[in-house]
Amino acid sequence: MARQIKRLEHALYAWEDYWFCLNATSKLQRATGQRLGMNIVPHIGPVKHFMELRKHLLKIRSAEQFDFEKFLLPTEVSQTLSTNWPRLMSHFPAEMALWICESRRVFRITRELQVLLGATLLGDIRWCDMHWPFDAFVVMLDIPIKSSFDCEYDCILVSRYCMPDDPEGVIAFRLFSTALDDQQRVISPIKQRRISGLIQEKKWQEASALLANHRLPRLPVDPFFVKANEQSKVVESMAEISCGYKLSDVEAPQWDIAAQLVVGLCLYMNTLPPKSSHKSDWNPALKSLGRPNPNSVTDAAQICTISSTFKLRKEDSELIGINGTTRAFHEICAHFRRGHWRRRPGQGQDPNAPRAVWVRPTLVRRDRLQDGAIVGGSENIVS
Repeated sequence: MARQIKRLEHALYAWEDYWFCLNATSKLQRATGQRLGMNIVPHIGPVKHFMELRKHLLKIRSAEQFDFEKFLLPTEVSQTLSTNWPRLMSHFPAEMALWICESRRVFRITRELQVLLGATLLGDIRWCDMHWPFDAFVVMLDIPIKSSFDCEYDCILVSRYCMPDDPEGVIAFRLFSTALDDQQRVISPIKQRRISGLIQEKKWQEASALLANHRLPRLPVDPFFVKANEQSKVVESMAEISCGYKLSDVEAPQWDIAAQLVVGLCLYMNTLPPKSSHKSDWNPALKSLGRPNPNSVTDAAQICTISSTFKLRKEDSELIGINGTTRAFHEICAHFRRGHWRRRPGQGQDPNAPRAVWVRPTLVRRDRLQDGAIVGGSENIVS
């Protein structure tokens, strides 16, 4: 499981490779006076300082010390670039800085708990009902979230941070695909040194030709940002994010599933008593990652495994579905009931009371289900 943490490292390499390409392009544009197939790239921010990011992340002791001016390109500048990489990755260094400074914590959700949380409705849950364990943390999944674009995500970076021009802040969810395991460097360090050497030797044409051979692939990282008012409902906030998707309930967008699991995890952990056996001790990821790397930003991560207090039957697990996205069940004799969160007994009429009681998903009137029969509304493959 610790290899999933390395996906953050791989994404950081991709960020560095991208800005190296823009750095070289900017130098060549200024030297030759040609656009080289791109808009003019200003030599500012991460275009100029991308090589300093790792040392900066390992040096700072507080997220407030993160240098936005060096590592975040102004929005009006990034919009002029003919690529969506700045939109996808521009805030990634700030999110990593918050995670490194505030926690370096990773929660691993077991398969059984993930299925249950995925089948639990958030309903009227508001952001103020949640207790965030840290301002930034990572969630690792035993079951990858499958998107409509054939991507599988099993690592989520969650962070709550404020931008210099936005004091209210946002909640950032960044999904990392399993494809990061196999993705090669956009441009190898050897070729980076070769291109830099050619530029230093003023061999503009050779440097341009070598740089032009590298095209940025689709980055298997999917971020989304929630402008969450404390009193707003989680599902309403997510509806504003996902409104562009025309998918059925079965093919829920990966954003909705990720938010449902993260919010459900925070609510669930709040129900566990101190020193619960369903919440493991913090274990260093380095035990699984091997020899330490002084330039790694993930070696110091700590992993905690969260398991379910409820033992799920095999047939229930198959019924709920691998992502917890259920079918359109009908309430006939035996039927499936999705889970939800409610307030404690006696506090149902108090709008300020936390929703700290988990009503788990279950099969209702199992006794009415005949041998060999399936629940109405579920799918069965006949061969």
